[in-house]
Amino acid sequence: MTLTSDQQQALRQFRPVPLVRNSERYNFKTCPAQWNWRWNHGLVPAMQRQDARWFGSGLHLALAEWYTPPKAKNGFVRGRDPRETWNEFAKDAYNSICTSDYWDDASDKEWTDSKELGHIMLTAYLGHYGTDDAWEVLMPETRFRAKIPFNARQAKQALMHWIELGYPRGAIGSIAEIVGTFDMPIRDHAHANPKIEIVDHKSTSRQEQFKSLQKDDQGGTYISVSTTFLRKAGMIAPTEAVTGMIFNYLRKAKPDGRPTDAQGRALNNDGSVSKKQPAPLFWRDYIERNAHNRLRQIERIADDVEVMQSMRLGVLPILKSPGQHCNWCDFNDLCDVDEDGGDVAQYIKDVYIVEDPYADHYEGAVNSKESVASQRETGVT
Repeated sequence: MTLTSDQQQALRQFRPVPLVRNSERYNFKTCPAQWNWRWNHGLVPAMQRQDARWFGSGLHLALAEWYTPPKAKNGFVRGRDPRETWNEFAKDAYNSICTSDYWDDASDKEWTDSKELGHIMLTAYLGHYGTDDAWEVLMPETRFRAKIPFNARQAKQALMHWIELGYPRGAIGSIAEIVGTFDMPIRDHAHANPKIEIVDHKSTSRQEQFKSLQKDDQGGTYISVSTTFLRKAGMIAPTEAVTGMIFNYLRKAKPDGRPTDAQGRALNNDGSVSKKQPAPLFWRDYIERNAHNRLRQIERIADDVEVMQSMRLGVLPILKSPGQHCNWCDFNDLCDVDEDGGDVAQYIKDVYIVEDPYADHYEGAVNSKESVASQRETGVT
């Protein structure tokens, strides 16, 4: 079904300003048409795809339940074995995941049962990091919201411009509220003076570009809004502040299996060091943002929202941005139907259901990212 105008208005969340999420900004910048179908119409495939996003979601849930048990008051206590959580999440899985021992080596690709691979990865993760004794977990999967003010350029725009974009005539104060979920704020005792950091878990098949992380919207937003939020929530002291973000990577692969030397290098059968070393299974990239960078991120969120609103209300056209991402886009076939002049409304009715993309962030809503049980209770994918 297509959304009625009232349903679309509800999804846009004028209160009197719209809600916005980092994943929404990512979709918008990848392809505005993809963003429109997901975030303005609320469309998700009726049949959930057991793909890389599904796999990553399961690992997130496993690590969320591991790092802090429900209602735990001691951030050094660990909870449910993540492999148990993974088995619960993936119990009905029937798919396979492509893995490799090396970066970008097409000859080494291997397909592994997803349930088996998740269990193997988490076993290796526990062996590699143990309980992360230096990490005092403040709260896993912490939902946040923060008001985004108009930036200096926008403050100079004529009032009629903002009325045209759906804002009321009265004083607004902010252009949007950004909502989201921190994977895991921690107090890191590995430093002489413990640091407050945000940990973000990521499953991947490739090495991320460190330079892009320096400008990454997700990391920039988390670092920019988290200090005020965590202070107000009483999770950190007024003298503490978030200093950076740890991207915690888990590569979708199985351990190499060859014997290693004292430096961890894989060995040949004769004991010599192999010329071909496997890519790391786990690594952590640490990112800091200075004060100007944090302010610039808030300005860019405001810019993003203005263009989104312009497209939502027809001031600007909703563009399409074809590329490699079409291969895993939930709307690839729908986009083809649209391009070919087919029956878009009927295709939507046959293939999709409507799911509110902001459902996790309403007052009193259950947090779908806390556990497998909460995800199933909310139905949020």
